[in-house]
Amino acid sequence: MTQNPWENADALLMCVRLRRKGIILPDVDTLFAEVLKSIILMATRLLIIDDPRFASKRDFLFDYETQTDVLLQVLTKLNKAKLRSSKSFVNWIVKAAQNALRNIVRDSTRQKRTGTLLGEGDVDLDFIGYCRDFYGNIYKRDDGHKVSNINWED
Repeated sequence: MTQNPWENADALLMCVRLRRKGIILPDVDTLFAEVLKSIILMATRLLIIDDPRFASKRDFLFDYETQTDVLLQVLTKLNKAKLRSSKSFVNWIVKAAQNALRNIVRDSTRQKRTGTLLGEGDVDLDFIGYCRDFYGNIYKRDDGHKVSNINWED
């Protein structure tokens, strides 16, 4: 579908209202999903045009899984949308899709956390002073016994 989504925005808004009430027909719901997919594709293109930082991630943004992830995020936020006017609703969908795309790119380039899980015998209490185990119990350096609280003023 290469139509302008603002031309049929009234029908889109009616689909959302029917979907919220739970009386939407399966054929109409399928058509609604196709319209949302085309709006998300348009939002992706606009994001790449408006912000050149995303041009290098073009293949990632147009990937099927990325697009369906954005569609899922937009569908989950659909119940929170204000249904004032049809054109502002289309603008809201475009903005929600672009924000989801930005978040996906941000999260995909985030460095993986590589922590080391230590056992009870691996911790040197003389060096650290105190530590917590998996359950939140605190081990002190003095006698190594579990205590429920530490008086930090001492």
